[in-house]
Amino acid sequence: MIVEIYNSETRLDPFHELTHIVGRLLGDPPALLNEGFAVYASERLGSLPLRELGHPNRTIDQAVCDLSKANELLPLDQLFGYTEIGTNESRPRVAYAQAASVVKYLIDTTGLERFRQVYAQLRCSGEPRDVDVNRQDFERIVGLSVPAVERGWRQALSCAAGQ
Repeated sequence: MIVEIYNSETRLDPFHELTHIVGRLLGDPPALLNEGFAVYASERLGSLPLRELGHPNRTIDQAVCDLSKANELLPLDQLFGYTEIGTNESRPRVAYAQAASVVKYLIDTTGLERFRQVYAQLRCSGEPRDVDVNRQDFERIVGLSVPAVERGWRQALSCAAGQ
């Protein structure tokens, strides 16, 4: 069940929540893909999806560059194992922006079809065996290891261009 909250104190992005509803028809992947895609799709639909997540008036790229410059980004291998983003322990201000940026990178570099395959194949689970299976399936479908994706993603960040 997803309930949207939008009031004077909390303003959840309707595009984000709609993406979760539609995405659930495809699969139940780890938070990196699930939340990352919801934030990415929200921005693609014209929203500034991180405004209520500590990055007002910032695009995904701008927020991630800010986090990179502040040396706050999470190791991708750590984010890959998250089952949720939102609790204080998950560092939501960082994790939402970073997950969206990684999703954007995956879609831009490997294509939407491979991203759909990864989204559908991987399962949200914190069990070490399941995380290992997810990593293997991810690497098989994407054709790159998680560390290789992280290196490519970090190199592709366009922070130097004033973003």
